Amino acid sequence: MTSRSRFTACGLGPALFAACLLTSSGCSNQPATKAPTATTKAVDKKQFTVTNTLAALHPTEFEIGVPRELPSGELNAWAEVMLPDLIDPDVDDAKLKTALQPYLNEAAVDRVLRRLFVPRDSVEVRDALWARIIAESVAKTTDSELERVVKLFRFVLQNLHVLNDDKVPLALFDRMQLGFGQPKDRAWSFASLVQQLKLNSVIIEPTLPEADAAKSSVIVGVLIDSDIYLFDMTIGLPIPALDDDPKQAQIGKVATLKQVLGSDEVLRQLDLEGNPYPYQSAHFKTSKVSVIGDTSLWSRRFEALQNGMAKDSTAVIFQPLVSVGSFEGVIDLVTTAVKDLLPTESISVWLYADERREQRESLSTEQLAGLKTLFDPFQAPRPLIIRPIAEPKAGEAPVSLEFGKGWNYLLVARTEQLVGQTGDAISKYLKLQGWSRLPPTPPKAPAVPPEAEAEVARLIPGDIQQLHARAAELALFWRASSQLANGEYGTAASDFETYITRIEGGLFPTQARYLAGLSTALDGRWGRAAAFLSRVDKNDPQYPAARFLMRRWKALADASDATKKN
Repeated sequence: MTSRSRFTACGLGPALFAACLLTSSGCSNQPATKAPTATTKAVDKKQFTVTNTLAALHPTEFEIGVPRELPSGELNAWAEVMLPDLIDPDVDDAKLKTALQPYLNEAAVDRVLRRLFVPRDSVEVRDALWARIIAESVAKTTDSELERVVKLFRFVLQNLHVLNDDKVPLALFDRMQLGFGQPKDRAWSFASLVQQLKLNSVIIEPTLPEADAAKSSVIVGVLIDSDIYLFDMTIGLPIPALDDDPKQAQIGKVATLKQVLGSDEVLRQLDLEGNPYPYQSAHFKTSKVSVIGDTSLWSRRFEALQNGMAKDSTAVIFQPLVSVGSFEGVIDLVTTAVKDLLPTESISVWLYADERREQRESLSTEQLAGLKTLFDPFQAPRPLIIRPIAEPKAGEAPVSLEFGKGWNYLLVARTEQLVGQTGDAISKYLKLQGWSRLPPTPPKAPAVPPEAEAEVARLIPGDIQQLHARAAELALFWRASSQLANGEYGTAASDFETYITRIEGGLFPTQARYLAGLSTALDGRWGRAAAFLSRVDKNDPQYPAARFLMRRWKALADASDATKKN
């Protein structure tokens, strides 16, 4: 099972795929803005569709079986014919440019106006398709908009852990696959998921005294109806409303900006002994508010692409930043939401996502090497090929070992986990754990005889051993995470504990303790859950959340013990 082009695997080369793309039928357009009158091109434009390209950009296809560079060429072939008829004729580019200039630098404005698709646009669409899959799965479980947002927040927290490793600038899905990043990466992922619920998100930066600036948090505000709900991406908790139910394992009711501005008591719930929450209500009154997004999301080419999607393609990939013509820009929407709460002149644009996407496309030689190191385990397993030696030298093994191209099981399994195919992912994770000592042999190739396994394992080179050991470590952790997502709390807690006790020098020791505690709490074993969190070090990014939840769970354990005694 070697990695190969999806089109080759399907019997389609890139050229034939392009021909199929430009002759597919059966998909009607669904304009989000007023479309102009059709021009007189000598083609039937109803035959032009992006359906095949969108299928190629699905998270389980793109950059696994589909080359990174291919879809942008196909999108440009489509745009050459269709784009002029799928953008709003009432929006003049010159006026749009003028309206954008207060918020974006010249290079960013050019990217919004650009008609040409580039590889980072394909990445952006893939990320939106992924976010839509998760948002749809959450939407099915509740009718409450706020509950959906809270569940998306928990999804991010359980899959993207804060680690002090930022040597390689990575884009959104890269970070989700690796499972670690910065609080800003959490904010970006969360906002992307919330966007698929057709909700807007902003970064809220309260004003701290200069001496306390290092204590600042990345806070996301989600606009739902007339309220802005607050989530702290640094400590990993929603800011709890005063009426949040303390008998629940996790925070369920989230405070709004209005509530925080009205009472400092809301924030004091997050104070810990010897470690007060850095913000006070007064700090929020002069907050800076920044719209979350990037230049692809706001662009004319994505406007056309959104309008050119099939009726059943519901992913949100376009939203105008500013109001021009018939556009209603997100800047105006946010201004209306905060006008009675904060100074509206403080509204700006948060360009972290756009900067990261740009940086990812121009990595230095050193960063490319770092990227390869980060993703090396994802190619596991590399199959073992045994070659007999006809006349081995004295003291030499009678066989030589070769290792084929990686099967990418870990990459596929992690991607399946992130799109909610947790059963398939768990199956692959189990296999990867089993291959940590001895990689598999290719189908129809000679297998390693049981009596020779120990000797063959001894001959495996150190770099190959390390690759499979790293893959097995990650497989164990993500298998437990998949079980947590499935609601298999007892099994997840057990596997997280196995990770803690067996893996030395692993990537996720603190996160394993945190998630072991969460899984145990959700299983109703409050005392043991609190014990897991008591091991989180004070200097760890998870510490404030761990202590907050530990306090809650200890109270529930004490109440449970008192009930049993009575």
